[in-house]
Amino acid sequence: MDFAPNPDHEALRKGVRQVTARFDDDYWAACDRDHRFPDEFYRSLAAGGWLGIAIPEEYGGAGQGITEASLLLQEIAQSGAAMNGCSAIHLTIFGMNPVVKHGSPAERSGWKFALAASRCGPQREYCREHSQPNRSGVAPIKSDLIGVYDFELSAI
Repeated sequence: MDFAPNPDHEALRKGVRQVTARFDDDYWAACDRDHRFPDEFYRSLAAGGWLGIAIPEEYGGAGQGITEASLLLQEIAQSGAAMNGCSAIHLTIFGMNPVVKHGSPAERSGWKFALAASRCGPQREYCREHSQPNRSGVAPIKSDLIGVYDFELSAI
């Protein structure tokens, strides 16, 4: 096994550090204190295409692998975001991989997959699709839950 530094991995790390540098300890402390999702952080990563890092290019992602996705999360954690930053995006990055690997062509195509894979993320799409009363998607579950997130896809 070759443990020499990989120039592509170093470039990835540098790019992630440029994004995470905008979110200091005060930002993360405010998210903790206010019990809020780090939307600004999430949107910055989405705007830079980082959330689709492990999704093949043919489906709107960056075409990298799990190693690169792990490096992304490592840089986020080291930035001071720790698990707050990582847990905000880990499902987006890794959650669609089973669909990529085992999904049907129909499941891997279409706007919902592209959005989930690279822009808004499966947790956002899941919350949007499943946060309306009686819209659990799994009969016979009945829910009175109302929307947790309210966002415009066009704003991402």
